[in-house]
Amino acid sequence: MVTATATRPAPARLLPALGPERPFRMPETVDAVLPNGLRVLAVRSPSVPLVEVRVRLPLPAPEPRLNAAAQILCSLLLRRTAGRTPEALDDAMGRAGASLHCATDERWLGIYGSATAAGLPVVLDVLVEALVSPSHEDADLDLARRRIVEKIRVTRAQPRVFAREALRVHRHGDLPALRMTPDERTVAGITAEQVLALHQQVLRPRGALLVLVGDIDPHAVVHHLETITRDWRSSGTSVRSSYRPPLTGTGIALVDRPGAVQSQVVLAAPAPPRTDPRFAALNVATMVVGGYFSSRLVTRLREEEGLAYRVDAGLDEVFDDSSVVIDVDTATDATARAARLIRAELDDLTGGGASEEEIESARRYLLGMTAIGLGSQSALATALSNAVGFGHEPHWLVSQPEELRRLPHAEVRAAIEEFYAPSRFTGVITGDAARLSDTLTPADLTW
Repeated sequence: MVTATATRPAPARLLPALGPERPFRMPETVDAVLPNGLRVLAVRSPSVPLVEVRVRLPLPAPEPRLNAAAQILCSLLLRRTAGRTPEALDDAMGRAGASLHCATDERWLGIYGSATAAGLPVVLDVLVEALVSPSHEDADLDLARRRIVEKIRVTRAQPRVFAREALRVHRHGDLPALRMTPDERTVAGITAEQVLALHQQVLRPRGALLVLVGDIDPHAVVHHLETITRDWRSSGTSVRSSYRPPLTGTGIALVDRPGAVQSQVVLAAPAPPRTDPRFAALNVATMVVGGYFSSRLVTRLREEEGLAYRVDAGLDEVFDDSSVVIDVDTATDATARAARLIRAELDDLTGGGASEEEIESARRYLLGMTAIGLGSQSALATALSNAVGFGHEPHWLVSQPEELRRLPHAEVRAAIEEFYAPSRFTGVITGDAARLSDTLTPADLTW
């Protein structure tokens, strides 16, 4: 059996000390649930005369057509309304100094954008019109389908997307509803009636979240929203439902990409949700392992050994299944050595090998990035939307940095040992299997 030896990184690679910390204080905030069930977080942050807008609308449990229909709905949502043509919408938004965009992931349909403070009433009117009075013309639908099919082709050609898709198939089985990108034929078959049905099912206020951060009077904005959303109603409860896909795969699968000149090593292990009391320790542990440039895996694989172009460790969700994920891009000839070195470093880290300096450097990095992530109107709006979307209350943005500051190093080591033990990982190595099979041994694929 071929092995690799783990060594600890030199202290010179660790981050310098931070300057004086300034604790984050939540600005004046109104947190209200309107009579129709819409939750509104209105935050006064008058640093510049702008307002950031974030909307989250929960999607139902997965089924094969949902991803395709949700992407088409997103493409059509802000194009026209029953009362405004595309030209009229563009004119209104331009005069308001505003932009709105729509995006989807597996759990949410999101609307995001910004406006001048003076133009916010116009933007809110447009937003409510799009949600309450949709207009989906055949020509718009046909254009949306073609654009999404083109996007799917470009996305699937990317090696990282191929590897992540392969990881899902290996861990959860080949379930169409879990595909990161929908099937082209499914997209082409989505009808206007299906899009309208999804609009009526998903785009309703109960269970939805609207975040506004900027130069506003929070109380006045909430009162205005209560007035203009009177006709936006919910039938029944929120569509959001919990779904945890089955975990069926074991070991590490070699997935062929004939002719590929590089490989992707993608490994995943079960992790607790972000509301778990151990999350702060897990977050720091992930930074220690591979979450930033001075982490153990980046230092060893990229900086010292030159085995990888990109090294990353992070937290990921597939619907309600949470995982820690290690993701490495490497040359075909270096793949076996990289995989063995990942294993060796995890063995060392889970055996208590994380130094005091590594843990403290990772903690300081997280504190710094958290401060940056709350330092502007846009960043604060996104952070609030994400925090509530993951099940936290707004004050978590204040309590999280304090928890990180108080976190004992022993809890970080415990999180590394619990969640990064090599035996917990399954994964894939994607690349030219004909070349990789000459260097990868059975032991490399059975952690």
